Amino acid sequence: MKRARSLEEVLDHIRRAIEDVSLGEVVAERVQSTDRILGDLDLDSLDYATVLLETEDWLGVRVQEDEVDWETLATVQQLAEFLWRRVEA
Repeated sequence: MKRARSLEEVLDHIRRAIEDVSLGEVVAERVQSTDRILGDLDLDSLDYATVLLETEDWLGVRVQEDEVDWETLATVQQLAEFLWRRVEA
């Protein structure tokens, strides 16, 4: 468990998690905050869930499945902001 000190740290962690789950096919340094996780990055819903769960563990927060609206959490930035709000709460 880690307490992120900034939204940027959460973004960086998500970028690294995306690289890990894609087995290096998506390079973390090339992931833009506006990239759609399920569109632009060629990840599937299982990959997305893995990134979400790994980031939850890293931050020490929990999100219930019914709290996640895949439409409004489409981009890397949207996911990071959603999780960052959990850390701040």
